[in-house]
Amino acid sequence: MDLRNKILAAGIVLQIAVLAVVFWPESAGPPPEPLLQDVSAPDIAAVTITDSRGRQIRLSKGGDGCVMPDADDFPCNAEQLTSLIDRAVAVTTGNLVTKTPDSHRRLQVHTDEFLRLIEIEQSSGAKQKMYLGSSPRPRASHVRADGDDTVYVTSDLADFDVPSEAVSWIETRYFTVPERDVVSITLENENGTFDLLKDADGNWSMVGLEPDEEFRQVGLDALLNRATKLDVRRPLGKSEEASYGLTEPAALVTVQTSTDGAPTGTYTIEIGIKDPDDFQGQLTKYSGSPYFVMAPAWTVTEFTGKKREDFIVQPPTTITIGETPTPTSTSTPAGG
Repeated sequence: MDLRNKILAAGIVLQIAVLAVVFWPESAGPPPEPLLQDVSAPDIAAVTITDSRGRQIRLSKGGDGCVMPDADDFPCNAEQLTSLIDRAVAVTTGNLVTKTPDSHRRLQVHTDEFLRLIEIEQSSGAKQKMYLGSSPRPRASHVRADGDDTVYVTSDLADFDVPSEAVSWIETRYFTVPERDVVSITLENENGTFDLLKDADGNWSMVGLEPDEEFRQVGLDALLNRATKLDVRRPLGKSEEASYGLTEPAALVTVQTSTDGAPTGTYTIEIGIKDPDDFQGQLTKYSGSPYFVMAPAWTVTEFTGKKREDFIVQPPTTITIGETPTPTSTSTPAGG
């Protein structure tokens, strides 16, 4: 081998050595660990969720699988709670994002700025927290354990898996009664007392109609619908408080039912204050349930807003053009 070939061979060997150094695989880092240390799904007794607006809900394992202890153990969705717990304990340290606390606000995992704060309470009473933040890609979220500056990405948990409002965790139907069984409704509100009765032929009327007045069926239909089925937005508990406004309720509904001509029961619906924490709710108590709840406010307006004229067919209004009255509208006829 002449000198020229020796130099070329040496250059090739040197290049191979450089490439080996550059591309030699790094030693594997530590294997991923659970973000929540020393906790397993069966060991979790309760979960508290807080969102960025300060709304909070606590869910606990109870006799029925899931209850809301802050609402006197109002039942919640056990499968949904189990799924959340399984997802929370599955989060690992496998996808490191940053170790610097300066990024916490930007990633929304800061103690004062987060999408969700999830507090895990173990059977022993020990507690751990994790912050769930922004989403860097679909079905993924930044996550950080309390007390650790390190932020990771997880695909096991997203903010929509962790709703903070009760309505997302419960069976929303507060009560339901067959409409066909209702034979009388008495409604009391600030506009008066209205007694509505159904006769043996199934026709409704109102006590106190004047001879020239005709009962307006459509006014009864909406009221009957609300008086036989209502939903709940937020359960409060079993104990009445003075602040609920039921000493002088905004409305009181008394409903009597009958089957095959035999009376089967009487129940009441009381309407109290507007929800101070949610303008969409209004306090409601159904006598067949031990729980006071916030019901959707737009549904209970059938109780609080009804007036006598809503149950009476109104004469057509007219506009006088010259000396000839011109009808402009007519009220819905009975049964319409």
